[in-house]
Amino acid sequence: MDSYEIDADYERSLGRRRIKYRIAYISSLLAIAIVSIVSFYLVSQINLAQKTIASNANMNAEQKVLSQRIHRLAENFVETPDSEHPLLIKSLSVHIKKMQENHQALTQGNPELGLPGDHSEKVNALLFSKGTGLDDMIQRFTTNAVNIIETPSEFRTLDNPNLVALRVATSSTLLDGLDAILTQQKLELGKQIEKGRNQLIILLVVVLSTLAATGVFIFNPLYKKIIEQNQVLFELALTDPLTGCQNRRSFMEFASKEFDRVVRHGNSTCVISIDIDTFKTVNDTYGHPVGDEVIRNLVRTCLTAIRSSDHLGRLGGEEFAIVLIETDVQNAVSVAEKIRSAFEAVETTTKQGPIKCTASFGVTKIEKADDGIQGTLERADEYLYMAKKSGRNKVVGPQEANA
Repeated sequence: MDSYEIDADYERSLGRRRIKYRIAYISSLLAIAIVSIVSFYLVSQINLAQKTIASNANMNAEQKVLSQRIHRLAENFVETPDSEHPLLIKSLSVHIKKMQENHQALTQGNPELGLPGDHSEKVNALLFSKGTGLDDMIQRFTTNAVNIIETPSEFRTLDNPNLVALRVATSSTLLDGLDAILTQQKLELGKQIEKGRNQLIILLVVVLSTLAATGVFIFNPLYKKIIEQNQVLFELALTDPLTGCQNRRSFMEFASKEFDRVVRHGNSTCVISIDIDTFKTVNDTYGHPVGDEVIRNLVRTCLTAIRSSDHLGRLGGEEFAIVLIETDVQNAVSVAEKIRSAFEAVETTTKQGPIKCTASFGVTKIEKADDGIQGTLERADEYLYMAKKSGRNKVVGPQEANA
């Protein structure tokens, strides 16, 4: 299979690789998306836990303040005359109701305040243990406060049992109960936060590992493939698709640079112009596929005769040119003669049997006085036409042209 033909197996392999890369890329994106969603959930849970701690602390502090206010109001109620009781009763009732509402929010939960309704076994024990739980403490405290309001005037003294119970609660028992609840909740929520943070670290490692794997196993191979494909495209842009040698654009670009180098340094470089003889007849008689094979045979013959530093280009149709670096005219003519004799011996298979073809050659040296490389090629073409007119299958150089 020639270099210009597309390899079907390679195309199928390339297609499979594209599908594999696409699946791997989508999978990595899905993995990152899932990790991102889980990370968002964990961050939300951590924020919720932190807000719960703050809400519990705020509620705890508010309950302490309420208990102290209720205690002071109850003492004022006992010590003040009846004329001031209506305002004190109203204030006490408001504070008692607020304490009960706060306690209900603490025990049953309140989403608006950020307080959860479900509690751990330890928190439930601190809340609802018979006699020692915070729930009983609050009920006794508010009952004692209500009892003071309802106490007959003759029993309204500072050593009233209900007032003494309020005093003890605000100085120790109730405060201790509130502190115990808050401490336990902080401990449990702190563990949740720490667990969430650890999980976030793990997820971060997963994300970084996924990104690293994506880079190593997807983007790096893709990058290499892109470089390879760019190289292929670059070579295709410079290569004749039929023969694999340089196309006109690539050859002329190189030949122009070589012309400039010769002008600067005075080196001896020659150009060979080549044209297959009676090529139209070959196409008309045997068909274009045979004509294409004849062209490829000429290129193969040329490449075996020239050096790797020399350049062969297809200028169009059956016309070719060679730039021989650091070569004088005599040696260039020898190279052309070697190609000519080798090519006329090459057989090309056809349906009617094998055929042989010939080519004509024009050889010239790059001169500083030339009008660029185009001027040199025009002179080589003149010698080529001389070879054609003199019977074809010949090599004509300056010496032969002046003979």
